[in-house]
Amino acid sequence: MRDKQVFLKFCEYLRGLLKAGLPLRDSLEILAGSNIKQNNTERFRFDKNDKLAEKVLSFMKRGYSFSSALSVNGVVHVDERLCSLIAAADKAGNLCEMFGFICDSESEKTGFMSKLVGLCIYPLGIVLLAGVGSFFLVKNCSLLGFKAIPTGVFPGFVSSVIFIALFTVCFFGAAVKTNAENLQLSFFNPLSFFLSCGFDLKNSLSLVSIGSGYKNASLCSRLLHNLSCGMPFSRSLKEQNCFSEETIAFIALAEKTGRLVETCRTVASRIAESEKQKRLRFIRFGEPALLSAVGVYVLVLAQNVILPFITNFDYML
Repeated sequence: MRDKQVFLKFCEYLRGLLKAGLPLRDSLEILAGSNIKQNNTERFRFDKNDKLAEKVLSFMKRGYSFSSALSVNGVVHVDERLCSLIAAADKAGNLCEMFGFICDSESEKTGFMSKLVGLCIYPLGIVLLAGVGSFFLVKNCSLLGFKAIPTGVFPGFVSSVIFIALFTVCFFGAAVKTNAENLQLSFFNPLSFFLSCGFDLKNSLSLVSIGSGYKNASLCSRLLHNLSCGMPFSRSLKEQNCFSEETIAFIALAEKTGRLVETCRTVASRIAESEKQKRLRFIRFGEPALLSAVGVYVLVLAQNVILPFITNFDYML
């Protein structure tokens, strides 16, 4: 995860320099010689970006291409599929746009989980504090002045742990399902990008198969086979049984009007907005549900573990 964050920050800086009109080598030299330092939390990433730029630049001076230099840089691990996409964009002269695409698509994948982790820090602290405190009370009751553990304390403690464990499994299971990759989005988002970069439909599908996972790779190979047989793109999509009727209707209309690039971009943006709203809904409703579950957990512990020790004087020494 740390390597991905460093690489995304590297792409963001390089994109800004390229967008300003600087050549690739000059941009890398600026990053390699950069003394920019902000706060302590960012210092590690800046240092890594400096080293990454230095290594890539040194490999390029030895005759490596930019994508090959990234692949063997030795500072951070860069996914081979991203290197393949960068190589294709470099040849097509769309390197700046590719960096923007990588930053947007990869950041979207990690953004939800980052919010989820931030959401869970405070409730997790309460769960651990209450659980460890109750366990210490049960385990060391004699040291605290009690003759024995009151009746029902241990079952109450176990039931509260089971409750919070089951809720945690269900909560994070729902979170993983919410953040699961949408096949239509992971297909149309890169496809619209490559089409807008000037690649034709077949080359764009080939690049999508390189840059996406196994499902999209097999999907693109089937679509390419159908296209090579003369089948229309919309009909090929319909045969895959994984695209909505609305999407297929949009693509069929685009084939007639010749506006496939704009239509694919529209489809991708509509699906992306739908996925974004789904994640926002989970955060909006998940937070009160999580706090409520923690409240129930603490209440069960207090009622079944702490109160019996305080109110039952027969067990005191």
